[in-house]
Amino acid sequence: MKFQLRGWLDGIFVAALTLWGCSKNPDRLEEGSSSETVIGKVMLPDGNPAVGARVRLISPDYNPVVDGSLTESFIDTADADGTFSFHVGAGNVFNLEASDGSGQNRVLLRGTSPQALKPVDLGVVRLSSPGSVRISIPRQKVAQGDYVYIPGTLEYALVDSGMTSFSLDNIPENLIPEIRLVRPNVPGYSVLGDSVPVTSGKSFSLPSHFVLLVIPNRVPSAGEQAVADRLSGLGLITLMVQDSVFAPVDTVGIGLMMIPSSVHAEFSSDKFRDFTLPVHVSDPTVFPRMQMTGPTNAVDYGRVTNKTDLQIMLPSHPLAAGFSGMVTVSPTPVEFKWGNPPSGAVVIAVDPLAAQHALIFAFEKGALLYDGTAAPARRVGMFMHLIDTPQPNANSWKLFDASVRWAMGG
Repeated sequence: MKFQLRGWLDGIFVAALTLWGCSKNPDRLEEGSSSETVIGKVMLPDGNPAVGARVRLISPDYNPVVDGSLTESFIDTADADGTFSFHVGAGNVFNLEASDGSGQNRVLLRGTSPQALKPVDLGVVRLSSPGSVRISIPRQKVAQGDYVYIPGTLEYALVDSGMTSFSLDNIPENLIPEIRLVRPNVPGYSVLGDSVPVTSGKSFSLPSHFVLLVIPNRVPSAGEQAVADRLSGLGLITLMVQDSVFAPVDTVGIGLMMIPSSVHAEFSSDKFRDFTLPVHVSDPTVFPRMQMTGPTNAVDYGRVTNKTDLQIMLPSHPLAAGFSGMVTVSPTPVEFKWGNPPSGAVVIAVDPLAAQHALIFAFEKGALLYDGTAAPARRVGMFMHLIDTPQPNANSWKLFDASVRWAMGG
């Protein structure tokens, strides 16, 4: 579905600017003296002035849905040569948004930091055709009345329940600091994307920040919640779904599916095997179902107890998280999960006393799985005892972080 941001009514010029310090109000600006002037010119792609362009100054954290109308003193109309001017008080941070009236051309400038009490000349800024951003949101995360907005602009879009994929159009070229999803009457917001690159005339597919954590048919355990909290620290949003109620539609908008070591007792089908999204598995009984190993217990996959260390075999790989040699991953002896993957996998770490037991291994998209088929997306197998162990050490978490980032394309 194509969904145009409300507020992108005509050409946009957005510039992030700072006048000495931080804004005194997150959604309101203060007027300055005659010496605190911001001037500039808006030009069309052909070099002609954008005559009559409406120019607005907006606080960087402004939310157009809840923060009300902009102050008239921070709205100007460009004159015959495209010039605009404002008086902005010292200590204010602002974005500048201008529309050329045609809706065909925009530009984005960010990061200017002029000194206080001095005129700020933005010079000539040439507009260009806008780009767009394609977004998918899991159905579990969308409800009636939700909206998406770009902070510090007038741009927002209502997102109805059942709407999982849409396109935000007419966005100016450059980096958009954040795209946020808000549910009215619920504190905070979800960041759908940060530092989003927008290219003139092109569409960008926003990488998903959502992780689907498959759990047994019960409430989440403390270990599963610890993993969700860790993912949150990586800037990701965890959605938990019980194995018995999982449906294919649950994968829409998901960037990574995680099958932890707690789910094996009820994970009784191959329903996850062919999904075309990255998968992170830490239960050895699930390895053969995902064609990551053969089917024979204690030969193709298994468990080993009384372990604290693993051996890094490929320190140059991102999954090694910068480690090499022997690495202690648990402060006390625990159970490790291992697999004996086919040659299509890359083996990162093994049991020091049984090199055929891979403790961290992975498949690139297209690599051959056990049955000879190509992996539809990246897959990671991991010893990860984080669900089972109350106090995993820092090395465990570092390897976990690296496995998540790599699986999601990092």
